[in-house]
Amino acid sequence: MSLASWKAEFYPVEASESSEADALDHSIRKWEGLTAENLDKHDLVAIGNDLSERQDGSEILGIDVHSCALCQRFQTEDNYCRRCPLFIERGVRCDEVTQDEDDNGISSPFQSFAEYGNPVPMLNLLKKVKAATP
Repeated sequence: MSLASWKAEFYPVEASESSEADALDHSIRKWEGLTAENLDKHDLVAIGNDLSERQDGSEILGIDVHSCALCQRFQTEDNYCRRCPLFIERGVRCDEVTQDEDDNGISSPFQSFAEYGNPVPMLNLLKKVKAATP
């Protein structure tokens, strides 16, 4: 398995090519692919917010604004995310800590992955927003 096989399963369409209507589903699918089970299945490793092949690391996919369908659709020119459904849900960007998170020593959903390799907070947030979307 490889980054190519992972992309075929979890990231078959570039974020920039995803429609606004499909951006949330695109993001959920990508973040499901970032669980330890799915990374292991494809012999990948996350180093910071970069995803690469475990053996040689020659091909890398950045888990960032460029690979996020929500960022591609909702981020404004001033690099802000006010229209993003995750911002609307949290009141801050996905990479910013809310006051409640700060008070409890918790990282933002995105930083939980970038710093600790834990995609679950972001995945839970995405699914929560999806469930609340008509």
